[in-house]
Amino acid sequence: METTAAPIHPINRLERSRSNRYIGGVAGGLGEHFGVDPVIFRLMFVALTLAGASGIALYVIAWLLVPHQGSERSILGRWFGSGRRTKTIRNIVLAGVASVVALMVLTLGALGAIAASSDVPLRGGIGDRSWAPSSVQEVHRAYRLGAGDMEVDLSDITIPTGVTRVDASVVAGHLTVRVPRDTAVSVDAHAGAGQVTVFGTRDEGRNANHSVKAGSDRRLVLTADTGIGAVDVVRG
Repeated sequence: METTAAPIHPINRLERSRSNRYIGGVAGGLGEHFGVDPVIFRLMFVALTLAGASGIALYVIAWLLVPHQGSERSILGRWFGSGRRTKTIRNIVLAGVASVVALMVLTLGALGAIAASSDVPLRGGIGDRSWAPSSVQEVHRAYRLGAGDMEVDLSDITIPTGVTRVDASVVAGHLTVRVPRDTAVSVDAHAGAGQVTVFGTRDEGRNANHSVKAGSDRRLVLTADTGIGAVDVVRG
């Protein structure tokens, strides 16, 4: 009795696409390799970038490691493919430095573009930040962050007679501001692209806004902005 072996289909090689590309062909190559719409991978890179710039880092790494369509070796493969050990070590160091510099340039360029288009100050660095002043004397006039999640917890302070002003902004990321429960609060919140939620009322999309006005002899006036991301203003 003869048996016929099932045909073995070659695995599609992962390559950066030459035809389906916007930047380096990474998303297009992933789509062709897995047989899905490249838009899915593009949205994933964007979402990861908004969540903390990791999308940019992953894209740069893939660009360096995945060969171009029709090429035998990747960019790193060509760099490390020949030469002695000392040359390889030098190339590794140079590649690492180049990757870091490229990542920094791309990240700062993206943040600068978002800041310019949304009129949000590009200050405060990158990463998660949180502040929880225990008295009004510890409250800053402004809280700024370039990219990441920032929480400003003002729920434990006692607002004195008069107007206390606080500005808080994140160029790209999530901004949360907690305000005292028993204090009159005027809020002007804005997101260039994303969503704004103030005391449970939400607005989302491009140029999302929400304002709350309050009058009292003790009043907190809050301005909360993000270029792209989310703003939440809640009672502590």
